[in-house]
Amino acid sequence: LRVDAIIPSLIGGVKEKIGEIKDNAIEDRIRRKAEKAFFELLGINKREYANLDKESGGISGSDIFNGAFDFAEILEKIMPDFVHLHVHTEYSLLDGATRIDNVFKACHKKGMHALAITDHGNMFGSLYFAECAKKAYMKALEEGKSEEDAKMQAIIGCELYVAENHKEPEREYDHLVLLCKNKKGYKNLIKLDSIAYVDGFYYKPRIDYKLLKEHSEGLVCLSGCLAGRVSKRLLMNDYEGAKETALMLKEMFGEDFYLEIQDHGMPEQKQINPFIKQISKETGIPLIATNDAHY
Repeated sequence: LRVDAIIPSLIGGVKEKIGEIKDNAIEDRIRRKAEKAFFELLGINKREYANLDKESGGISGSDIFNGAFDFAEILEKIMPDFVHLHVHTEYSLLDGATRIDNVFKACHKKGMHALAITDHGNMFGSLYFAECAKKAYMKALEEGKSEEDAKMQAIIGCELYVAENHKEPEREYDHLVLLCKNKKGYKNLIKLDSIAYVDGFYYKPRIDYKLLKEHSEGLVCLSGCLAGRVSKRLLMNDYEGAKETALMLKEMFGEDFYLEIQDHGMPEQKQINPFIKQISKETGIPLIATNDAHY
């Protein structure tokens, strides 16, 4: 069984699951993970394999695996990492049920090393979220995990309510997810959320698109769930209006704007997802897959 024969097969299996990989850096990373998983399964390191390969011209699959090569298990190990970027904790009041003090344990269990917090209209849980991420990292190290396996990144964000005019007493607004890319983004998100409560509170803390444009630096923007403007316009069969909104947000955030795509088995999502993909294809705005996690 030769590594130069099995690795392309493993990468092919990944491509079957997630589609063609256009980014060479991502494919290289998957290739390295595939090699690592392969050698772990053999129980030897790369140098030992090279010696065996030189002596015998390869390794017998039946001798090493007794005929049981778990392809699915290896695929699971080398699939690209998934990060939840749309998560509602108990601080999404009367809505979220995800307990911050438990969520990072669940992440480590699933092999995830980063997580975002995007509560509805507030950042109340952000500090505790970051503290719990650090505690989870330290505990994993104490349990004997490597630095690589123990790492945990807390991504601070918020799902904001965006109205046409945040000072007008109207209940029509869109959902929009913002994630902090750096310290400037964190300050801008604090500014936007503070304005939403001080100047824009009417049933919900609200900002508007003018404010969003003024404080967009350092933030990553996701188009939101079914309550986002892009999705709402598609549900109204207004494709051009949805595309116009996407281009407006792209102008504000540049390469840091992503069209959010979700599939929770809801008929509305199945209806609009092909159109979101089409907007992405026509505008060059990248897609990002999320779960609207509440528990």
